[in-house]
Amino acid sequence: MVSIGKLSADQGRYYLDQAAEPTTTADAVSSGVEEYYVGGLEAAGEWTGHGAADLRLSGTVGADALNAVLAAVAPGTGEALRRNGSIAGFDVTFSAPKSVSVLFAVGDPFIQRAVREAHRAAVLDAFGYFERSTAFGRRGSGGATSIRGDGLVAAAFEHRTSRAGDPQLHTHVLVANAVRGEDGRWSSLDGRRVYAHARTAGFLYQASLRARLTEGLGVQWTHVTKGVAEIDGVSERVRRAFSTRRAEIQEAMTRAGSSGRDAAQVAALATRRAKDRSITPEQLMTEWRARAAAAGLRRVRELCGRTTPRTADFDASSDALLSPDGLTRDQASFGAREAIQALCATAGAGATVSEVEVAAEQLLTRDEVVRLRGETRAVEAQYSTTELLERERDVLAVAHALRDAGRATAPAEAIAAALAHRPFLSTEQRDLVVRLTTDGDGVAVVVGHAGTGKTTALAAACDAWRSAGVPVIGCAVARRAAKELGDRAGVEAASVQAFLRWSRPLPRGAVLLIDEASMLGTRQFAELLSRVDAAQGKVVVVGDPAQLQSVEAGGALKALGSRLDPIVLKDNRRQREGWERSAVALIRQGAAQEALLQYEAHGRLHVGETGEDVMQRLVDRWRRLNAHEDSLIIAHSRADVRELNGRARAVRRAQGRLGDTELWGAGGPFARGDVVSIKRNSSRCDVRNGDRGVVTGVDVTRRRLQVELDDRTVELDADFLGRSTRDGRSAVEHGYATTAHSAQGTTCRHTLVLARDDAYREWAYSAMTRATEGSHLFVIAGSRRERDEFAPRESARDSRVQLAAALARERADELAIERLYPSAARDISR
Repeated sequence: MVSIGKLSADQGRYYLDQAAEPTTTADAVSSGVEEYYVGGLEAAGEWTGHGAADLRLSGTVGADALNAVLAAVAPGTGEALRRNGSIAGFDVTFSAPKSVSVLFAVGDPFIQRAVREAHRAAVLDAFGYFERSTAFGRRGSGGATSIRGDGLVAAAFEHRTSRAGDPQLHTHVLVANAVRGEDGRWSSLDGRRVYAHARTAGFLYQASLRARLTEGLGVQWTHVTKGVAEIDGVSERVRRAFSTRRAEIQEAMTRAGSSGRDAAQVAALATRRAKDRSITPEQLMTEWRARAAAAGLRRVRELCGRTTPRTADFDASSDALLSPDGLTRDQASFGAREAIQALCATAGAGATVSEVEVAAEQLLTRDEVVRLRGETRAVEAQYSTTELLERERDVLAVAHALRDAGRATAPAEAIAAALAHRPFLSTEQRDLVVRLTTDGDGVAVVVGHAGTGKTTALAAACDAWRSAGVPVIGCAVARRAAKELGDRAGVEAASVQAFLRWSRPLPRGAVLLIDEASMLGTRQFAELLSRVDAAQGKVVVVGDPAQLQSVEAGGALKALGSRLDPIVLKDNRRQREGWERSAVALIRQGAAQEALLQYEAHGRLHVGETGEDVMQRLVDRWRRLNAHEDSLIIAHSRADVRELNGRARAVRRAQGRLGDTELWGAGGPFARGDVVSIKRNSSRCDVRNGDRGVVTGVDVTRRRLQVELDDRTVELDADFLGRSTRDGRSAVEHGYATTAHSAQGTTCRHTLVLARDDAYREWAYSAMTRATEGSHLFVIAGSRRERDEFAPRESARDSRVQLAAALARERADELAIERLYPSAARDISR
């Protein structure tokens, strides 16, 4: 795909050094394989981009000129190209799939030339899109003003090998941090656009490469995943055989007795090496072909000539992309970038950049697509579909029409009795009970900040309704959350999916409680609302827009809360210490820097020099707290969860708290004393996704685990232990660590939260509000391991600065209809 690294002014030497003896022409590798491998050197760089032409730079890249533009000086004239700054430019690297690099390495001269030319042409095509999309400068205070530029000043360096000597066909395009505006003045690039469009450029490069190799060599492709496909016939075994760098890292980790993402980062840095300049062309080719044959790839020619002429049915693809399962399945709006990426992914045999761009333009002008407000030069136009907008309109229209509808009211004596049974309720909780049971609205919104006792107050309202003969039913996205709602509020409850599958009609006049509603998609919400309205019932929407959002297109809770005078609970009753309640409130408000200062002042913020160090400190802290048994580790990614589960389990084993007998399932070994987490529903085993418990018995003969949950003991059989979820997770995993989504709704004594620079506000607020006695925040700076094989090392940024910037990012869902132009809103309402 494409990776990006920031360049400092002195890093040009790394790329120039790859061609130790500078070639005299930019086309030194164009005529054949022999010239390409001359001296074992990589090719010299070549100037590209319209901005380079503005500076009269063309042909072979020389050291003086490259160093000048990276230092923001025009070669020859000495004119300043921008103000001084730490970022000299960006290394945008286009990398071929491993199977393509293998084909290039072991093919005959004809195949090698065809692969190289396809790669080079695909890079130029994709860079053309990238230049058109990113040639904008920043002006004014803080660079707030974005201005269009003439083009990019760039130097392309085409390389064939990784630092471990594996075939790794890739091109570094060094983009100077300078652009000439339409007014003739130079300024810094708008880096936001560079990062925003790099992924799309990568999709286009991959699609263009597939198209050219399909047409030129007749290869076939595997399924496109995240924009990338491999050549069909180059097996995973072969691809692994040419991943020496990965093997080196794994070997270093094994020697150190470590595992996981951060251990891999340590090993990667420890084993970095320069390319071996003494390797001859004959040695490389001979060694690569021998390695391929040993891995089972012997008849390379059989990979070619296998396809019919390439076609791409973008009309059918566009139909699918505009359906509910397409571009608006996971988000309410999309831009041209998302459309281009999706079209590239549907073109299995590839497509040219111009073909994709034309198809994207046609898609965005179809009748089913509606343009939204909010476009600026820094933010591209956004769109949605008439189908989703109509669903959103229905939700808002029904909610408005049902105000003061006389739905689900209770008499004063029933309300008084319910409150009398709960004298501990706060004033705002009592107000919630009264308003829900007396206002008569068909749709009521309860916005409860974390730890404010929403369910406790709802239980009182349910008592009042039941006394008045009003049926009450509950639901939530997660089955576990639905059960918790049902148990605590004393109502029948089911997951949203299960509720929508019910064939029986909803009782007339019933109340439907929807808990954790920020995680509910708009389409599902519309269906729920329609069913309740048909039964002349009442919907109570409960949640917090500041917490975790729906994995599908959502935003209904936030939109309804801004329109319907919501009932708001603000009094955090969960965290015991006042300063911590203040800190989580600051996170909720987006004041991340202030919140981090509070955690640091109270010894709750932990920053280490390396990821390995931070992981170890977290687990050491968990070991000291684990005497309480009620502590939980929370991480953002599943990879981090797996790593932390392994480390925590090793501690538990060393403490002698695990039984000697182990039973293996799809999720690993389990012993008596293991904490486990259930990831799949099973009525047979009486477990729900999200259940967490402790193994109390292991039966190796019958292959069964006995697990004690909060309210019951269950038995997990061999069939369940061997199952996986639809997204590939094991049905049973170790449960010492979990994601914030799995921890949503959980309350424990202590949490230890691992954050990286991919964290965001809603995630942090949800994770840091689970514990009553204290949360500790462990911070790991971001890393770029994907560039380790072929790029210089980047300087690490301060972890606190990175995290503060990350937590300032808001991902709260918003309905697309909120950003309609007035004319479009009238059309949708018809």
